[in-house]
Amino acid sequence: MLFLTDEDVQTLLPLPDAIQVVQRAFREVESGNVRITPRQLTEISEHNGIMLSMPAYIGGEIDALGQKVATIYTNNPTQNNLPTTLGTVQLLDPTSGDCLAIIAANALTAIRTGAVSAVATEYLATDNSDRTLRSRCTGGWSA
Repeated sequence: MLFLTDEDVQTLLPLPDAIQVVQRAFREVESGNVRITPRQLTEISEHNGIMLSMPAYIGGEIDALGQKVATIYTNNPTQNNLPTTLGTVQLLDPTSGDCLAIIAANALTAIRTGAVSAVATEYLATDNSDRTLRSRCTGGWSA
């Protein structure tokens, strides 16, 4: 099993690559190849926390299965010397269910958020938008 830290993710997934991945993922959603169940929230009131589980499957050529698990514990900074929000992504083999990788989710989430914003900027910008500004927002990527 592969373990990737936030530092590994930052090295292995530059924003321009993430933008291409997000664009492809949106195309897969549009084509009906993606199955996403609603986010599940589990309260852990005894410890002032919650756990969020977000599973997804992408069929077709990608054929990927995984889930993000995030926790929000309001006491973490003062009681555990940890951030309030922590998360991991579990990547599974879609044919067997075997765990292939555990990926730290903080950097991955930040990169994904930036990539989604870049794709939205490209597709939602009006025709008279400043192309230079759009290019800076998307790292030079264009549709």
